[in-house]
Amino acid sequence: MKMKKEYLSHLIINMNIINEKSKPSLTSFSPNYNYFIGEENINDKIDIDKILEIMFIREYQLSITKEIKKDDIKINRYKIFNADIFEKKHIKDLIDVIKRSVVEYSKHLNEQLPEKLWIQMWCNIMRENQSIEIHQHDATECAYLSGNLCLQSENTKTYYINPQTYFTHFKNYYSSNNKRGNLTIFPSTLPHYTDKVEGNKPRVTIAFDIIIKENKKKLLWENKTNDLFSENIREF
Repeated sequence: MKMKKEYLSHLIINMNIINEKSKPSLTSFSPNYNYFIGEENINDKIDIDKILEIMFIREYQLSITKEIKKDDIKINRYKIFNADIFEKKHIKDLIDVIKRSVVEYSKHLNEQLPEKLWIQMWCNIMRENQSIEIHQHDATECAYLSGNLCLQSENTKTYYINPQTYFTHFKNYYSSNNKRGNLTIFPSTLPHYTDKVEGNKPRVTIAFDIIIKENKKKLLWENKTNDLFSENIREF
C-alpha cells in the first residue's frame, strides 16, 4: 500500500487509542506484552445501509444456490466477498476509509507502513443464539493488523483479552460496544470474542486482516488450502 502525500494530507485524526501492557518484568520469563487498539466511528464516512444491503443480497444469492447454510457462520462468512463485491462503489469507499484508519493507527505508534499490503475481508452475519468464540487472527510472519467494523447490532460487545490468560476469560481488558459504524484496528494476534446475539435482529460485522503478501488459497492462520478463501483478498 503506497500512500500519496495528498492522500495523507486529508487524514482526519479522530481515532481513540487504547493501550494495554504487562507490568514491568521481574524475571526473564514473566509475561511481556504491549497491545494497542484503535477505535473510531465511521458512520458518517460510508453508506452503511448500502453495505448492509450488499451483504444480505449476497447471502441470499448464496443460500438459493445452496452454497451456504444460514446457520453455518464459520463457512458463510468467507463466501460473501468476491470479485463483484470488491468492485462495488460502497465497498471501495469502505476500503479507502480503512486505509486512512490504518495510516492513522500506524502514525500514532510511529510505525512505518510496509511497501505493499493486502487485505482479506469477510462478513459475519450472526443470528439469535450465535456468537464467536475466543480466537486470534493471523499469527504468521506476514501479519500486520486486523480490524472489525460493526454494521448492525443490538446490545452486543466484542471483548479483547489479556493475551497471556485468554483461555480463562478472567481478564477482558477492553470491551468494544458493537455500535453502528464502530471500527476497531488491532494486532492480529490479540485474542477476542463476542456476546451471543439475542432477539431477531442479526448482528452484522465486516472483519479483515491486513498482511504483507498475498495468500489467496487459504485462511492466513491455517496451513491447509481451501477454495473458500480464494476470492476475498485484494491488494490494499
